[in-house]
Amino acid sequence: MGFDRFSAKIKARGSMRQNKPSPVMVSLGFLALTVLLKRVVLWFHFDPLSAFYTYYIYWGYDAEEIIRYLVEEYSTEIMIFAGLSFLIGLYRTIMEFGYTSYAVRMARNEQPGFGHVFDGFLRPVHVLGSVLLQGFLITLWILPFQAGAMAFLYWSIKQNSALFLVLSWTCMIGAMVVGVVKDYSYRLTWYFMLDDPACSSRKAISRSKTHMRGWKLDLLFLDLSFLGWRILSGLTLGLLDVWVKPYRRATEVNFYDFLTSASDGQEGGEEKAPTSF
Repeated sequence: MGFDRFSAKIKARGSMRQNKPSPVMVSLGFLALTVLLKRVVLWFHFDPLSAFYTYYIYWGYDAEEIIRYLVEEYSTEIMIFAGLSFLIGLYRTIMEFGYTSYAVRMARNEQPGFGHVFDGFLRPVHVLGSVLLQGFLITLWILPFQAGAMAFLYWSIKQNSALFLVLSWTCMIGAMVVGVVKDYSYRLTWYFMLDDPACSSRKAISRSKTHMRGWKLDLLFLDLSFLGWRILSGLTLGLLDVWVKPYRRATEVNFYDFLTSASDGQEGGEEKAPTSF
């Protein structure tokens, strides 16, 4: 039986109505602790990227001149900005894992509280290690295409050949396609880590690859079905995301539960046991 994304969405909306506290309020708190916090922290510090855009777009300075000026005059501030951005990135990754933990419980009607958004801090090394390993594996897959693109680009310039330029662009497109495919292969990694706390990052990635074979297009179409909501959220400066985010994540949990239940020989709509982690 194929995955019914319409039923999965209806089920997700039902879970959002049934859970207390409201997933909208939990998402509002989560966004305040991630997106808003990042903006507040960086608001009080020199932002070299904003300075570059201001000098380049509004004042028309040469790009190389701007970079040279910023490096010479604000080298310390740039290093602090880079450090803060790195730490905030780690923090957001851990928080996203926590929100995934909340979404899994919410989609299964376990009545999770706001505290679950901090679940990632219970094992931050495991969470960050899984992301690092996924990034490393994806890089290994796209590296040959990127190397080919650079080589063909070099020869297109050296030989003034349109053929080599086309081959270079083909390799670049190939790298993007392969990167997206592998990203979808590893998409369920965190769900397996949540359902089995003893599962290593490598094993969770392997399980995700196995379960996603033949289902990547279904998940892609599921993502595309939320495109309109994502656009509306952008038009509201992210305010609508307090509703779209739990809706989308709960639907994805239903997709995961469908795949794992099917692999266990169960019916796709059957309830799963409470989340272990």
